Amino acid sequence: LVRENSTSSLISPGFRFDYELLQAERNRIRNNLLNNGFYGFAREYIYYLTDTLNKPYQADLTLGIKNPRDASADRNMPDFHPRFRIGEIRIVPDYDPVEYLSNPSGYLSEADSLDYEGVRILYRDELNYRPGLLHSSLLFAPGSLYSQEKVDQTLAAFSSLRNFKQIKFDFIQEGNRLDSIQNIDCLILLSPMTKQSYDLSLEGTYSSGNIGVAGNLIYKHKNLFRGAENFELRFKGAVEFLADAVEDFNRMVEFGIESRLETPRSWIPFTREKPGSHSRPHSGLNLSYNYQRRPDFTRTIANASFGYNWKLPLTRHQLSVLEINYVNVSEMSDRFRNLIQGTYVENSFRSHLVPAVNYTFTFSDQEISRDQSFFYLKLRPEFAGNLFYGIRSAGNQEMPEGGYQLFNTPVSQYTMGEIDLRYHWVLNQSNKLAFRLFTGVGYPYGNSDALPFEKKYFSGGATGIRAWQVRSLGPGSYQLPEDQKRLYPNQLGDIKLEFNLEYRFDLFWILKGALFLDAGNIWAISGSDDRPGALFEWNNFYHQVAVGTGLGIRADLSFFIGRLDLGIKLRDPGAEDGPIWIPGNRRFQIRDFVLNFGIGYPF
Repeated sequence: LVRENSTSSLISPGFRFDYELLQAERNRIRNNLLNNGFYGFAREYIYYLTDTLNKPYQADLTLGIKNPRDASADRNMPDFHPRFRIGEIRIVPDYDPVEYLSNPSGYLSEADSLDYEGVRILYRDELNYRPGLLHSSLLFAPGSLYSQEKVDQTLAAFSSLRNFKQIKFDFIQEGNRLDSIQNIDCLILLSPMTKQSYDLSLEGTYSSGNIGVAGNLIYKHKNLFRGAENFELRFKGAVEFLADAVEDFNRMVEFGIESRLETPRSWIPFTREKPGSHSRPHSGLNLSYNYQRRPDFTRTIANASFGYNWKLPLTRHQLSVLEINYVNVSEMSDRFRNLIQGTYVENSFRSHLVPAVNYTFTFSDQEISRDQSFFYLKLRPEFAGNLFYGIRSAGNQEMPEGGYQLFNTPVSQYTMGEIDLRYHWVLNQSNKLAFRLFTGVGYPYGNSDALPFEKKYFSGGATGIRAWQVRSLGPGSYQLPEDQKRLYPNQLGDIKLEFNLEYRFDLFWILKGALFLDAGNIWAISGSDDRPGALFEWNNFYHQVAVGTGLGIRADLSFFIGRLDLGIKLRDPGAEDGPIWIPGNRRFQIRDFVLNFGIGYPF
């Protein structure tokens, strides 16, 4: 088998003698043998002999493989490497490590059993998982040659069910050890997670004299219908009292409910999951309702979405087959209505319906268990309202003012696209460099004059350009008047461009430091936007790029990372005298410094 596969060798005559390359060739041969029936084969069986006698700057290289007897002190070991076929497969889906270790033989012999398509399932009291679900996670079968690759893929398939905290494979050799082909039985031990759980969280906020409190209650069930269905029900509420409210209603109130059901199988009719589909799609259904009341407006948001996600070794795919978002603006204060009346932003504060479809592609070669450099790419296109617009316009019906409606509600039509590119460079164990480039564009057309409010981009904040508070930058060189900043978040746009560079280093104990540089902005895409300096123009946008720097400190508790970042403005595109570099033009002021608190790294 080694000779048959020699065409894939990493070593050839004339190559530079290199220790790392020799080790890589040993690993290649070992992996090839492990995936072709040679269970337990170790790279230590592979050795090299080099001959440099009378060969200046050259060496003859001989590769050899020891037999088990020569590599062991046990003289009863065979003088050849046997191949192994899979014998009996047993699965224990309710494995209890403590009970099993105290009495392994009794634990299995006392269990009830069920045979399903050549696989024996052992359980105690009650079988909590459907046999077909367990069988569909296997990528090898009785009678097949042992393959380490298939074992690893089976482990990944069981792990993707998100139901087991421990997954263990035990292989037991059966028969005569001197046979050239032997059977090896497989015992798969699955220790389930807690089936049901509750989580309650409360938090308080204080900002510029505004006091608020928020809470979340989450219920989770990891195996709702015995098919590893993950169900989550979330209740959330928040209230914030405004110190400088200009309306009679002096607080912001929000509450909502959200449910999610995800199953490890396709919901497409007349399809059947093939056994061993380790990249099988997960189907997801989401329903949510959210109520928001503010001094300037009251609105409710209802959302329903259905889609699939599936994961491959380096990529992840998420397809939202249909997402329906309904936004109803039921009340609006006279002051707020007069402020936005006749402006471009007025279109974003109307009741609307968004029927959308989107797809997200994510690539990452990060290995969680290893601290090494990695690359990350995320692409996300989204389309909304096209089918509805096509059906209505096909009847040659003249489009009414304000666009076609469904149930007396305007239907949004737009297209969006986003690119998120990141590279994390590990300089050494204590120093890292992180890079991120994000660009997103949303374009309304047909039935819509503006993007929906909830689809628009904003900049600033703990995960954006940290020298500006969230939603306080842009669009372009536009500067929101001081008397309007507390009334509504007008600083939204249709285009977003952002660049981030961060140098991360260890300090002491659990503390880590960071130096960062952020640049970017948001822009409007429609010429009807009447905000001065907001429109994106190819010959001018680079003059409107905001630049900030700063330093941060992080507390890394492994399971939790708390982050404080102090952002400092360097270039302000919204300055009164036009975009300026602050150093060299004026003194730094308090407003040029922004303190951000965040959970986790910004990117």
